Amino acid sequence: TPSRINLMGLAALILVVGLRSWTFSATTTYIPLLYKSWDLPITFSGQVLFLMQATGAAGMYAGGLLADRLGRRRITALSLLLLAPAAYAFYHSPVVLAPFIGMIFGFLGEASLPITVVIGQELLPRHVGVASGLIMGLAFATGGLGVSLTGILADQWGLLPSLSLLPVLPLVAAGLCMVLPTAGTRR
Repeated sequence: TPSRINLMGLAALILVVGLRSWTFSATTTYIPLLYKSWDLPITFSGQVLFLMQATGAAGMYAGGLLADRLGRRRITALSLLLLAPAAYAFYHSPVVLAPFIGMIFGFLGEASLPITVVIGQELLPRHVGVASGLIMGLAFATGGLGVSLTGILADQWGLLPSLSLLPVLPLVAAGLCMVLPTAGTRR
C-alpha cells in the first residue's frame, strides 16, 4: 500500500527551509552594501563572504555528521537557534570581528541544508528525487524572494534596521522543527 504523505511535516519543512534560506541569502546579498555604507572596501566584503561560504561548506558536512549521531530534528533546530544570535552579531559587531562572526554565521547557516534534504526524502520516500529537488529549489526560490522583501524593507526603514529583523526568522524556523518527523518516521 502506498504510504501517506505527512502534510504537516512537509509544510513545516518547507517553512524551515524558506526561513533559513531567506536569512542566509539576504545576509550574503546585503552585507556588501552595509559595509560599503560604512566606507569599507569591496575587497573586505569579498573576503568576509569567501570565509562565510567556505565555512558554510564545512557546516554542511558537520551538520550531516552530527545529525547522524544526535538526530536530524535536534541538529536542525540547534543550528537555527544558534544562527539567530550569530546573524545579529554579524550585523552589529565591530567590523574587525566580521571575518570571525561571518565564519560562524556561514557554518551555522548551512549546517541544516543537507539535513533538510534528507528529511524531505524521508517524507516522500517513493519520490526522493522530487523531494531533493523540492527542498533545494525552495531554498533558492525563497532565498531570492526573501532578498527582495528585505530590500523593500530596507528602502523604507534603512538597511541595518531591515537586516536586524532577520534573526527572528531562524528562531521561528527552530520552533517549527518540533513539527518535523524524527529520523526514520515516514508517516
